Amino acid sequence: MLRVRTVHDAADFGAPGDPSNYNDQVDHLFAVGLSQPAWCFVMDIGQDRVGRIGFRVEPTMSDPTWLGTLPEYELSAFGLDLAWNDDFETPGRILFGAAAAALEGTVPDLLEIRTNNELHPHHRERRGLLGALGFDLFIEKQGFTWAGDVSEVEVPA
Repeated sequence: MLRVRTVHDAADFGAPGDPSNYNDQVDHLFAVGLSQPAWCFVMDIGQDRVGRIGFRVEPTMSDPTWLGTLPEYELSAFGLDLAWNDDFETPGRILFGAAAAALEGTVPDLLEIRTNNELHPHHRERRGLLGALGFDLFIEKQGFTWAGDVSEVEVPA
């Protein structure tokens, strides 16, 4: 039987394959008030973990005029993991639906879920699931950073 539940602590949220300090990172989010066990969800079938997602609030870092007015805080997802097999979309919908119902009215309206080809396994599946759930794709590009050893750049005449 499929069941979505909140976690008791960081160790309950952790999973095989997480970095060795992952539980410490989640404990830190709880300790400083950026997340809490009630915002972290795991999905089980019997004794088998088949999905998880946690949420944290963060102060909005920038307010470029082209984005309009941003809320004071935004909600970010972390730890998203599913059994990325042929039928990941149905469990994904169940996990997100249960989390949204539990969090309704207690967290900000802006939700950010990152998916990065280099950092997230199953990035195509993640994007497909988020698109099916109605999320808008926003591609953020990193700018250039000056790493040269010259203090001045010559401007052509």
